[in-house]
Amino acid sequence: MASSNVKIKKVLLAMDGSECSFRASKYAIGLAKVVGSEITLVHVLDNIRQGGAIGLQARYGNIRPLRGFFKTSENAARKWTKRVEREAKNKGVKLSTKIILDQSSKAEEILKYADKSNADLIILGTRGFGRLKRLIIGSVANAVLGNTKCPVLVVK
Repeated sequence: MASSNVKIKKVLLAMDGSECSFRASKYAIGLAKVVGSEITLVHVLDNIRQGGAIGLQARYGNIRPLRGFFKTSENAARKWTKRVEREAKNKGVKLSTKIILDQSSKAEEILKYADKSNADLIILGTRGFGRLKRLIIGSVANAVLGNTKCPVLVVK
């Protein structure tokens, strides 16, 4: 059997701040430490659609509440991403954070960023919904897994 020359230089770690995404971060940091790869932590901010009080105000020209929502969401995400950044730094792993706005779907944003950054591996967590619940509400992990060009590690 011929030896494999698999190189994992760039890991995209998709996180949403949930406990399962923090479990995924431990795998990403551990793997990066062993194989010498760098990690980009990607968090996709929820986008306000046309409905709801903030969305309706934005639709009619008042974007101040919308800006406030995004700033608050980004600040909240920065608090928990700092925890992962510290953990990576303590293990000697290079990690950068990218917070992006959901323009289409979270899965699509993750896939676009993975493609743009030439990620060798995507790591993300999943809550492990049952079949029926996954069918009804979907799953970011399922969508990423089914549409990516690179390997994916899904952590439960």
